[in-house]
Amino acid sequence: MYDLAEHSEAVTGLHMEPFPQQPSSSEIKYYILATTPKRIYQFIGSVAKGETPQFVQLFAMYNPGTVQFLEIPGTLRESQLQLWPAKPNTTPLSFAWLTG
Repeated sequence: MYDLAEHSEAVTGLHMEPFPQQPSSSEIKYYILATTPKRIYQFIGSVAKGETPQFVQLFAMYNPGTVQFLEIPGTLRESQLQLWPAKPNTTPLSFAWLTG
C-alpha cells in the first residue's frame, strides 16, 4: 500500500478511523496514523462507500519522499501509539505517542 522504505524502521503503531460521514456521500473519509520508533505519519483520504476499505487510492495521493511527518530523534527501537475515545466504541478524541 505505502512504503516507508526511505526510513527503514519498523512500524510500531497503526490506527485507522473514519471521519463522521454525510449519509448522501458516496465516499468515506479516513485518517490513518502510523508510527515508527522516531516518526509519526498522518494520512487522510477517501475510499468508495459500500466496499471493504481498500486504501490503495488513499495512499496513491502520497508520493514517496513527500509525506509529512514529525520526527523525534532517539535511541529507543520501540514506540507506542495510544488513542482515547470519550466513550467505548466511539471516535477517539485524543492520542499519545510514547517514544525516546
